[in-house]
Amino acid sequence: PPSAMQRLLVSRTPSLKTSAGNIVRSCGVRSTSSRQATEYDNSAIAKSFGHLIKGLEGGKAGGLFQDLESNSFDTGLRRLGLDSVKDLRVLDAGCGEGRFSRRLCAAGAQVIGCDSSPAMVEAARVHQQHDEHDVEYVLMDVSCEKAGLGHQVDLCLSIYVMQMAKELQQLQDMCNFLRRHAHRSLVFTVSGEYIPEPRQSKLMLKHLGFQSLRAPGTTDRIHFVMQGSSPITNYQYSEETYLQCLENAGYRQVGAYKLHGSEQYRDYVMETGENDEKELLERISANPHIKCFWGKA
Repeated sequence: PPSAMQRLLVSRTPSLKTSAGNIVRSCGVRSTSSRQATEYDNSAIAKSFGHLIKGLEGGKAGGLFQDLESNSFDTGLRRLGLDSVKDLRVLDAGCGEGRFSRRLCAAGAQVIGCDSSPAMVEAARVHQQHDEHDVEYVLMDVSCEKAGLGHQVDLCLSIYVMQMAKELQQLQDMCNFLRRHAHRSLVFTVSGEYIPEPRQSKLMLKHLGFQSLRAPGTTDRIHFVMQGSSPITNYQYSEETYLQCLENAGYRQVGAYKLHGSEQYRDYVMETGENDEKELLERISANPHIKCFWGKA
């Protein structure tokens, strides 16, 4: 079936939600990862992300992951009161090698992608030479207190970036960066409620090319391990903490929802998928590793 990303036009806006509180939750789970984690901006990690993205986009499992992302993205647009990204100026804050930037550009947005890793920005520019998508890529650290483009855009995205914040102030600085640039923002990040489970991690490694393991000696850190690479440390913050940081940044309306796929793709997997694929879909639905947040000024 067609990817949900091809259905960016949406028709209704669900009710808005506000929340407060500043509680950092943690999940007590036995440590299962023993390898030393690597920093996000390391060139080896940039290479690992490149391999992962290539596998997701080219393999059968890419359909599952793309559907989860795309359907959740559509939900975020509705929460923000948007029908589509067509003709919007969009900042992809922490763009990596440009995967989301390219998809946004293909959907008609005017896109700027920024990342703190020179290797990531270079990889994004190489992609642009090959497929000729029109995205402006710049080197910029979204966690820097004074970082900025010097102008605002219509929508800011933070896709799998905020979980890299090692402390609460850094997380707040990232939210402030979004608010400096747009009245509307959408965030995908590691869920603070997610608990790594051995069976789910095994299925993720088999079908998605990466697995999640509890960082040794911690209750609030997860190692995402990609095939052939060192683990990447992701820091877990609670839903209340993310919502409070967005409110502190100046967003008056904020909300959260789980990563979720479309009913159409779910039916497709249940009818045609292998047993492992069906089980993975069920486990991700019950224990999603990604949480989505939105903020509107």
